[in-house]
Amino acid sequence: MPYFDPELEADILLLPESQRKSGEIENVAPQAEADVIRFYTRRASRHSALGFPALAEVVNQDLSLVVFLLGYKVSPTDPGTDPDLRQALKETIAGVVSWRLMRRNRDKAIITESTDIGKTVTWNTHGAASFPPQFDWRLSNYDLRQPTWAL
Repeated sequence: MPYFDPELEADILLLPESQRKSGEIENVAPQAEADVIRFYTRRASRHSALGFPALAEVVNQDLSLVVFLLGYKVSPTDPGTDPDLRQALKETIAGVVSWRLMRRNRDKAIITESTDIGKTVTWNTHGAASFPPQFDWRLSNYDLRQPTWAL
């Protein structure tokens, strides 16, 4: 069972009203969910010295893949899944689905705007991005990934 289920009305209600009847939701939602989970997935060997695997969920023992979200379980119905994380994931995935549905038929590299003097074309700064800007703000309290430090 997915975290964001396009068959559940409660999950569909997380999308903007104009997108709720889109026939593309069933195609976009599973990929968006996989991408969000993949964003927090790392190899355990890179982080084992930090002690994070004790808190994170191992999703593939053979490949040593770990999802670095506090309270995450592979199945959202698992009793060990944090209910607040479950809701935050649903809302985050819904935001990514909505963003991808809006961009579905656009050229991702350019923005065309009509003005009084004609059309202007500019480069889209988020054109090649897989996620909307700051898509993960709801999950920041659950993020177990090691912060990037630099001097």
